[in-house]
Amino acid sequence: MSKKALRIEVFLSIGDASWPALRLRVDEGMSELGGAWVEVAVGSDLDVEGLLEEPATVVIFWDGQEKRRFSMQLARGRFLDEKDGHLHYELELRPSLWFLGLDKNTRKWRDQPAEPIVSKVLGEGSVKHAWRTTRQSASQPYCVQYRETNLAFVSRMLEFEGFYYTFDPDGTMIVGDASSASPEVEGGAEFELIDSAGALSHGDFGVTSFERGAVVGSGKATVNDHNWKTPALSLLASATGAKDTHLEVYDYPVGYRDPAAGEVLAKLRVEALCAEKRFVEGTSTVFSFAPARIFSFTHEEGASFSGRYLLVHVEHEYREEAGVAHYENRFRAIPADVPFRPAVRTERPEIEGNHTAMVRGPAGEEIHTDAYGRAKVQFHWDREAKGTDEDSRWIRMTQEISTSIALARVGWEISVGYIDGDPTRPVGLARQINGQMVPMYNQPSFRNRMTIRTETYPGKAGFNELRLEDSAGSMHMDWHAQKDFKTLVQHDRTETIGNNQTVLIESNSTRTVEKNQTIDIGGNQTRTVGRHVVHKVNVDRDHTIGGEETIDVTLGVETSVMENDVETVGGTRYTRSGNDETGSIDRSIQKTLTRIVGGSSISMAGGSVAHEGGEMLFEYAGGSKITIGMEESVKEAVAENLGTFVSGFVLRKSKSDMSVSAKETKVNVGGSALFRSAERMELRSRVIELVSSASIALRAGALSIEMTPGNVTITGPLKQESETKITLRGNPEKLTP
Repeated sequence: MSKKALRIEVFLSIGDASWPALRLRVDEGMSELGGAWVEVAVGSDLDVEGLLEEPATVVIFWDGQEKRRFSMQLARGRFLDEKDGHLHYELELRPSLWFLGLDKNTRKWRDQPAEPIVSKVLGEGSVKHAWRTTRQSASQPYCVQYRETNLAFVSRMLEFEGFYYTFDPDGTMIVGDASSASPEVEGGAEFELIDSAGALSHGDFGVTSFERGAVVGSGKATVNDHNWKTPALSLLASATGAKDTHLEVYDYPVGYRDPAAGEVLAKLRVEALCAEKRFVEGTSTVFSFAPARIFSFTHEEGASFSGRYLLVHVEHEYREEAGVAHYENRFRAIPADVPFRPAVRTERPEIEGNHTAMVRGPAGEEIHTDAYGRAKVQFHWDREAKGTDEDSRWIRMTQEISTSIALARVGWEISVGYIDGDPTRPVGLARQINGQMVPMYNQPSFRNRMTIRTETYPGKAGFNELRLEDSAGSMHMDWHAQKDFKTLVQHDRTETIGNNQTVLIESNSTRTVEKNQTIDIGGNQTRTVGRHVVHKVNVDRDHTIGGEETIDVTLGVETSVMENDVETVGGTRYTRSGNDETGSIDRSIQKTLTRIVGGSSISMAGGSVAHEGGEMLFEYAGGSKITIGMEESVKEAVAENLGTFVSGFVLRKSKSDMSVSAKETKVNVGGSALFRSAERMELRSRVIELVSSASIALRAGALSIEMTPGNVTITGPLKQESETKITLRGNPEKLTP
């Protein structure tokens, strides 16, 4: 059956002008920018520069009917030559998305999924777009476009999520993720293999060549990442295809924080790797062949070639030669049941080296941190930031060792590094000096000084500081604690001082040693106490002095020992409290007090002197023992035994009472013993024994009692009185009335 010849026409329209196309080539594909290259002939010079970026439309007509439309913008034009009185130009058209490659930016987004981020960038570039995805992407806590073109940024975001894009006839960018549900080719979806010769001129549409192929490729995708908030949690995830599972693509870090997200991303990646392992290629005369469209191919002789296929790339070519129009397209397709995912080919930007950033916080706050000790920073590249806490982000601060913590202060400029060079993973490194935050001590005058200093919070009214002075000959370290200074040593502490030590305590000092304490002093020790000293020993106390000891107390001396007290003095022991009228000496021992003095033992107080032992009191003196209470009493008292042994003499003097109290008292005096009291002297015990190798004399007013080894002589008035009886025993010849 004969068919009439049908004509193909192609027109290019830019603005109000329209020209027939002499040649046309259009490239289009899934997740491909593509473009159109059109040759036109015009009668006069074409203002190409004035037409740049103008909307342009290419329409293919067949038999007067529109079969295909491409809507783009003029990106480039050039003069070719002059033929037959016409000027020939080649015009390059690009989709509106292509122009985003001419915009480069650095900015951030927080807590948003990919869809609104991409929509914002597309909207800024006047790219009409529509979302036809079946899956909502995960929200990203922090997303950065860093020194990327808007095109590269959008491509990277879509590839990461497994979203592809195509363009519809009016130039709208269509974003999808379910290729198996793509629409069929317009105007009929089933095609056979036909002869290309004169096919279009007779209205025959079909596939003119068809080839099938396969290629080896990676069949396993493994992704991994690290979540610092859950460092022990493994984020490793893998997915495999039908073949080539021994060929693996492993990527780290990918950019996710939980295992479920890793499983999704691994599946998307392996689908991208396997999408075009099986493919078909061919040519056709079908104008409506377009990316993301499904067609069916049938062939009686090659049944294995038959099937449903998804078009992933189409290249249209039209030319007019000698008044005859020619059209054909070359296509590439994959089985329709194989999911199409764009290859992850757009590289994430990496930051080499460090940045600096400013620490931000709420108005009036000096330290702004969270449970992890992080700081909020604003980067210098962030031109959209307002300098507040709200438009900054949290970053971790590098600490020198485990469990150490140094918090960044609001207003600091700090160095920032990036984990794996990833702009979305900044970490604070160190504070930086700048024109406002100069060194604390003027430089270079104090170039020999190193400091670690923190200011009082809030208000900066004071500071804590460790300062090191490194000047030769005067090197030293200074600690400054604005208020308290606390030190905890779990085991031993050794402190060695090569020369002198000076300690100034302007208020009180408390020192508690729960076990033993040993103090060795190679030379002299001088202690000056302005008021009161209390020594309390719960068990034993040994006090050994090789030379002399002088204790001079302005007011009182009080010693309380809960158990025994042993004191050894190699020379003279002298204790004085107060002046001639004030001050006292009070020594109390709960159990036994033993005092050994190589020389004399002297206790002198302006007020009273009291030595009390809970059980026993023993004093040994190589010289004499002198006890004087100038204005008050002298008292020695124990519950059991009291013993005083001196090689010299014993002198006790008080203006008031003088008393010695014990269950058993022994006083051995090598020389003289003098007891003098202005008021009363009392010896009270169950047994009192006075022993003398020569004589003992007791005198009171006109009465005197003298005792020698052989005689007792009583002189003066003597009154003997008893409620029972008085018995005198001895040789009657030696009793003198």
